[in-house]
Amino acid sequence: MKAKIVTILVITAFIFLLAVSTGCFGAESAKEYFPTKPGSEWTYKIEFGEVNPQFYYITAWYRGSELQARNHQVEVFKDTYQRIHPDGCYLKIGSREIVLPNQGTGYAAVLNIIKDDLNIFDNSNRVVWMVRTDKEFTIIRTVEYPGIYYSAWEGMNVLSMQIIFFDPKIGNQGDEAYYASDDRLKFVGFDNNVPGYPGISSMHFLRTVTPDKGKSFSEDTWFAKGIGLVRLEQKVDGKISMIWKLQNFVSGN
Repeated sequence: MKAKIVTILVITAFIFLLAVSTGCFGAESAKEYFPTKPGSEWTYKIEFGEVNPQFYYITAWYRGSELQARNHQVEVFKDTYQRIHPDGCYLKIGSREIVLPNQGTGYAAVLNIIKDDLNIFDNSNRVVWMVRTDKEFTIIRTVEYPGIYYSAWEGMNVLSMQIIFFDPKIGNQGDEAYYASDDRLKFVGFDNNVPGYPGISSMHFLRTVTPDKGKSFSEDTWFAKGIGLVRLEQKVDGKISMIWKLQNFVSGN
């Protein structure tokens, strides 16, 4: 099942990254919680907790007609980053342009990585939000790397994918979306009491990562109406490892 899901997403990702046209968005209600207009920018301050944060992702590429996939887990040593960035660590991203495959299955928002103090997107060629609108509304963060870093064929790009958002209209509270059995995203429900955004409707998701090797962790994310991601809380063994707090949002045109 894991290999099948990864294969489907890799094929979809290559289609999105190779075909460009123009078009429109699908489900209007979900769009309100995940704006992608070019010119939009989000700045997050990343605060560390009791334990070191974890990053987990899967890379995939084709060797001939055969799909290759590899799991990666990176531990962020918070003491090191606190010394390097005594005034705090930040992530700032912006939506640069919108591209759409000719097949009309959705669109992709190409991102600018403006500031990345934790080196989340090191060595990447391109970062996009792939937005599927043909079936279940799903947003997949896709990072493209040069193949040389992952022993792929020379000139071949390697993709990393993570489902970060889906339209709750496809189901009810508790529905899940995932591309691997060890990395799942669950819709928790709507929340009007997110710290810093009281009274603003937000969609709450819970990501759980349970790798065969390495540390398991969870991530709660909240997407506020008209803004997008406003807060991320990661826990390792039940202890806070990091919190992302939106410091500034600029709406695009």
